[in-house]
Amino acid sequence: MVIGFVGGFVRHDNIVHSGVQLAQRLRRDYPSDVYVEVFENRRREKAHQEILRLLDTNHDGRRSVDEKHSARIIIYGMSWGGAETVALAEELEKDGIPVLLTIQVDSISKIRQNDAVIPSNVAEAINFYQPHGLLHGQPNIRAADRAHTRIIGNLRFDYEDHPIKCDQYPWYDRVFAKSHTEIECDPSVWNQVELLIRSKLPRRHWVPPASHAIRKEIHMHGLDTASCQQSSPSQSSPASDKNMVRPVLPGMALRARERAFFSEARCSMTQSSRNSNMDSRLCFGLFRIRSVRTRSSS
Repeated sequence: MVIGFVGGFVRHDNIVHSGVQLAQRLRRDYPSDVYVEVFENRRREKAHQEILRLLDTNHDGRRSVDEKHSARIIIYGMSWGGAETVALAEELEKDGIPVLLTIQVDSISKIRQNDAVIPSNVAEAINFYQPHGLLHGQPNIRAADRAHTRIIGNLRFDYEDHPIKCDQYPWYDRVFAKSHTEIECDPSVWNQVELLIRSKLPRRHWVPPASHAIRKEIHMHGLDTASCQQSSPSQSSPASDKNMVRPVLPGMALRARERAFFSEARCSMTQSSRNSNMDSRLCFGLFRIRSVRTRSSS
């Protein structure tokens, strides 16, 4: 199951917001075999109870050890929703329920919350953030128990020199929380979020959205059909992502299945002629991070 939390006072069905759009795409592609729902960040307990209900497969009112261990839960959230992502994982830890993946996007904690420490029932976690403005996200998440939780990375984005247009968002968000809003409407961030989620779900053919400009950028860097068929992610030359800053990314390492999924998605984007509605750098940031780490360790 995939649980999402929106930020601020956003409604769970406000389609302007990237987290809601992501859930809509997942529901379309997994209409029956994956539960996908978005909650307001103040509805964490409702999400918690829904998870417990869904895990009670024999409807006896209790969660057996087998029912708990069979859980495949992914939680993501933006802003206050990022903090609620960690808080929900903590509640599930008390229940003895594992979490497959948590994703925080510019996570901002509420009073008496700590969104920096990922509980030990979470297998993997990743954090996307930007450092500017009155509202800026948690810059560094860490595992409560490194033996049980893999921190994929803390990915910093910077919009000072290369702003993102968020015309559909309210003017006051664009004025008073400019960078915080930009990371919420940045397709390159949310495509990486979506790719990570989909890498944990049953395989589906999926063509990520991209604009003509990005397809042109791909070809400029040699990522044509032939290179997709012959090269691995660590061998290719990724397109540039102007807003991603790469210096400090502890623990960034993709497993074999994730690498294969990202490679397939990248090649699908290169070959598709239908993608024309979103300016996305896709998962090239993740490829680049992995390449940098590989070179530095050799």
